[in-house]
Amino acid sequence: MKNIQKIILFFTSIVLLHFFANTFGLYEMSFVWFDNILHILTGIGFGLVWLWVFRGSLKGAIIFVVALAILWELLEFGFLQLFPIYAYKLSIFSPNIGEALEDIFSNIFGVAIMAIYLKLKE
Repeated sequence: MKNIQKIILFFTSIVLLHFFANTFGLYEMSFVWFDNILHILTGIGFGLVWLWVFRGSLKGAIIFVVALAILWELLEFGFLQLFPIYAYKLSIFSPNIGEALEDIFSNIFGVAIMAIYLKLKE
């Protein structure tokens, strides 16, 4: 399987897990950590995008993921402000700054795991 196919499969899985959690109310139940797991996986995924698609460095992958995480949280905030009904229905929002920061740090944790793994693998 080529790298681009792996990336598409990886992100498709993350999206399906999000909609599974949304459909079965995992975000509202005691599985609030489920969101963190998805953000960690997203950090890994975008790190791999940077390495495999853009052929960048590990340091670049970390910067790329941090920038995307911040941009995503800003977009979620804007989406919540402009389209609150859809934001709540799709569970695409951060209710407060603490949650947004937790999401960003989860993404960073994911790309850090990926970077450490790849460094140790060398």
